Amino acid sequence: MGYLYVSVLPPELKLRLGFHVEEQLNPKGEEPLIIWWSFFSNDSTSFYASCEDVKCFITNKKEYKDNQRNKAFLFDGIFLKPNDLPLPRQPDDLWGLFQEESPKNNYLLSHSEVMDLFNITSTFRRDSTFPILLRDVKSIEWLESSRYFLPTPKKNKYLAELSPVVYVHSDCNPPSGRDDFVKELMKYIKVDSYGKCLHNKDLPKSLIDPLPGMFDTKFYKLMAKYKFTLAMENSICDDYITEKLWRPLHLGSVPIVLGSPKVQDFLPSNHSAIIIMDISSPKKLADFIKLLNNNDDMYNEYTAWKKTGVTNTYLKNVLQKRNFMDPHLRFQCNICKILHENKRRKTSGLPIFRYRSNHSHYGCPGPVNFDPKVKPKPFESIYRHLYYQSVFEAKAVSHFAKLNRKVTSNEFNEYLSRIILDFYLICGGNCYYHVNCWKWRRLILYSVITTIVLVVGSYCYEIFLTEKSLRDVCTNEDDCATRQTKDMELNRENLEILSKQSHAESNTPLSYESSPNSEQTLERSNERHPFVPVDDFKGKEEKSGLSTDTQVQGIEKQDQVATDSTRDNIKLSNIRKQTPAIPKLLWWDFYSHGAGKDDVITCKQGVKCHVVSNRNWTDHQDTMAIIHYGTHFYFMDLPKHRRKEVTWAVIHEESPKNADFLFNHEEILSLFNYTATFKRESDYPITTHFLPSMSYLQSKQYLVSTQDKNSLTFGKSMAPMTSKEFYELAAKYKFTLAMENAVCDDYITEKLWRPFHLGSVPIVFGSPKIKDYLPNKKSAVVINDFDDVEKLAAFIKYLDRNDTAYEEYLQYKEPGGLKNTFLIDSVNKREWSKYHDQTKPFYSLFSGFECYICEEMHKNIDTIKSGKELPIKIAKLDHYGCPPPKRFSDKGQYTVIDPRFSYFWYEGKYRAKAFRYFYDKNLNFTEKDIATLAKSFRQEYMDDG
Repeated sequence: MGYLYVSVLPPELKLRLGFHVEEQLNPKGEEPLIIWWSFFSNDSTSFYASCEDVKCFITNKKEYKDNQRNKAFLFDGIFLKPNDLPLPRQPDDLWGLFQEESPKNNYLLSHSEVMDLFNITSTFRRDSTFPILLRDVKSIEWLESSRYFLPTPKKNKYLAELSPVVYVHSDCNPPSGRDDFVKELMKYIKVDSYGKCLHNKDLPKSLIDPLPGMFDTKFYKLMAKYKFTLAMENSICDDYITEKLWRPLHLGSVPIVLGSPKVQDFLPSNHSAIIIMDISSPKKLADFIKLLNNNDDMYNEYTAWKKTGVTNTYLKNVLQKRNFMDPHLRFQCNICKILHENKRRKTSGLPIFRYRSNHSHYGCPGPVNFDPKVKPKPFESIYRHLYYQSVFEAKAVSHFAKLNRKVTSNEFNEYLSRIILDFYLICGGNCYYHVNCWKWRRLILYSVITTIVLVVGSYCYEIFLTEKSLRDVCTNEDDCATRQTKDMELNRENLEILSKQSHAESNTPLSYESSPNSEQTLERSNERHPFVPVDDFKGKEEKSGLSTDTQVQGIEKQDQVATDSTRDNIKLSNIRKQTPAIPKLLWWDFYSHGAGKDDVITCKQGVKCHVVSNRNWTDHQDTMAIIHYGTHFYFMDLPKHRRKEVTWAVIHEESPKNADFLFNHEEILSLFNYTATFKRESDYPITTHFLPSMSYLQSKQYLVSTQDKNSLTFGKSMAPMTSKEFYELAAKYKFTLAMENAVCDDYITEKLWRPFHLGSVPIVFGSPKIKDYLPNKKSAVVINDFDDVEKLAAFIKYLDRNDTAYEEYLQYKEPGGLKNTFLIDSVNKREWSKYHDQTKPFYSLFSGFECYICEEMHKNIDTIKSGKELPIKIAKLDHYGCPPPKRFSDKGQYTVIDPRFSYFWYEGKYRAKAFRYFYDKNLNFTEKDIATLAKSFRQEYMDDG
């Protein structure tokens, strides 16, 4: 990777880089102190560094730890030791992590217990505070260079002496399992391996020296002769991408990639590399390589970008914004600026900026076996044992960090030994809780610690993960997704927050932790209101909320919950005297997007908002909007009181059956001012969010001719539903049943768009208005068009026998064949994409909705400044509300009330009405109160017949 070792620089170079030569801290100075606690050099180093208009004293001398100056402790991740932390930690001390190297170098950083300790990070992950992305890419021009590029006919000639695939690795048996994969691949296709791993071919003598040889022009020319290059990382982790990928792209050889699950985001074009994770086995990969190797036209599609140029705008943007300063020095300067800004804010009586890292800033999964069906043996990989050991070390680190006291090596090792042994006894012992077991437990541990860690620890750990669901160890990417930050914004814009927002803050401090949620009672205000029992409702007059006769007046009155009196509680009001320069948007509950948010976003016409997820901002005067995620909505977890000037917004793209069917009722929807749902009537419609683009719809990548479909055959394997293998299988079917899990206007998911993409005719059941979004009038078979299932079956058989009639349903695949202008306009007008559509300004619908709300808040600010009243804005039932579920009759007619899900639908309605009774009256309530009142409403409805 190449580091800049400041300690060995000559004085004149230090000066040229902005460093002063003095080695001692000036006791009269006020410059903040930055201490490299774990350092990439063993040399003692102290110097002043100038970062634009600020200066800090930087050192790796630990004796400065207790200095009272504003300071930060920095850690180079490779050299971070679990039993060596600067404890006790002062409240305002910043801890910063720098780590650009492979996860295998220090598995401690793969665990949230350790990552949560840091405030600022600079890693290869894009979610890091200051990401180090694309370090090994010199420039776009370097990628596009044709200096070494050979045309396909020339490469074909070299096949007489070279294999089609090359593998050059000397770091053998790494945690990614690449050697095992290549060993299996070699059974089905020839691979030239020049490195120490699986070596079967020698390099020219002039290139034997490995390090200089890898950058030699002769080596580049040799590698460029190969049609394919195995570009396989030593570890699997999001955004961990090294020269192993970029070198073959530079040389014009097609990379066969194993590494970051999100590598597609950084490839030059959609057809520039083969991703191993898309293919189910080494044999099928070999078959695909042979197909490309024998078909020049197909192969040339993977190298066409070398002539047309890089088309990935995300890759271009990252490279254009990249700072070429040495990443260590850049990290130091960013920390220095933050220290100076917090010092200024503290002096001015303002709250200092608080930062907090989390698992997504670096955390990577453990070592993998290339075949997930094969259970690794205990001694198969030392990396698996190191990873398992790091699990316990991370717990020990967290334990002593919470105690916040200095710990000796003996104390740390003793505690580590104890938790490992305790774990062993949980796994296989019978006296875990017996006090007398402690002595012999420790004796056993001290005598066989290595065996326990490497053998029993790894075996028991895998069992324990399954049986005990150890929630703080993350080894499965899918399981981790809900606990990781998945915000894919390009930059956190921390420095912009520092420079632009300081004068907009109040004196309310922002702590590290978000405020705890009430578990049993939702307290509505500082003044407690007495709970009114259900039996006492009659005769009690209230000025707001539901009328007193609601309970006894029948279901008709229940449907009128959102009256003017109740809605007065949620009107926006311009009672604020001052408006913020940068409004705050608070994610109250969120999917992965809102987690850990603390970003300033820039939207249309340059308006800005500060997007946060820490609930301590709830009552801040600059918080103008609270954003809810519908699926996670829970009425026992809402702000204790609602300020009239604060907007509530909700984004809910999920099925109507989610969130206990609550959003199907006006009682819940009328809480919100703005909505983003699959309904076209919502404020920010996201109906087509499962459709990436029109080109996706018309793509012929998987299209199988009708004749081939008529004679299809299948294997026995089943691939993941997003894999290329599954797509190829599904494309062979002439028809696909595309049936949603709920019936509601405009609720349309990938169940419809996937068969369209693959060229299979969908047999559609779902939205009653589905025809508004079909590519053509004849492009899908709509179940609702048929009286019964027999007529549907007869029509499918007719199309199956008549190729001409069947192919009319595929005309949308042809140029100019897609006729539905409403669908085209709907997709073209949206500013976001569910997937990575690089033509859209927003990476996701969540980012787009944030900017929509931000722009609306700035409109409100303009209205307030003009002295006008803010307009009343309340969500309506048609922004989401869906009808009670039904089911099919024996004849296939969707007319029968579904007793199970209809019960949940009506139960959601009663619970929503009960909730609004208490909420609109500003009363405290519990889940039991809601259930009691909902039961009363349900009984009343049944009594009324």
